[in-house]
Amino acid sequence: MYKLRHTKTADYLFIYNLSKLVNKSRIIQTYGSWDENFQKEVFNKKFNIKNIKIITLDGLDIGSLEIETTKNNIHINEIQLLPKYQGRGIGTKILQDLIIHAKLNKIDLDLKVLKINPAKRLYERIGFIICKETNTHYFMNFITRP
Repeated sequence: MYKLRHTKTADYLFIYNLSKLVNKSRIIQTYGSWDENFQKEVFNKKFNIKNIKIITLDGLDIGSLEIETTKNNIHINEIQLLPKYQGRGIGTKILQDLIIHAKLNKIDLDLKVLKINPAKRLYERIGFIICKETNTHYFMNFITRP
């Protein structure tokens, strides 16, 4: 199945282009436009190779996973797959593996997702629940502790 590898500085362009490919139409639908300079600025501010893993399949880079971990929580910032690898169960498997890790370590998982993102259905199907929302996003939790 998939593997995760550490991100290198040289992966910057792959991750930016992947983010643009996956998110551009959703950003336009949600906010009305795509400003390339603004998007690059936002991306540059949040780009942290310590929090990002490259998702590989059969030796090919097919996506990225960005998480932030604290003592009690894993926050999933992004799970992005190239479109031709979406719908193959890879994202589901990654989430299931994160859930197993969270349960073993007795920590919670959370994420936010654009309301128009069809991944919301996947998150709900595997047990994430909406805990808060804004005009544009759902904030979702997977509770692993009683």
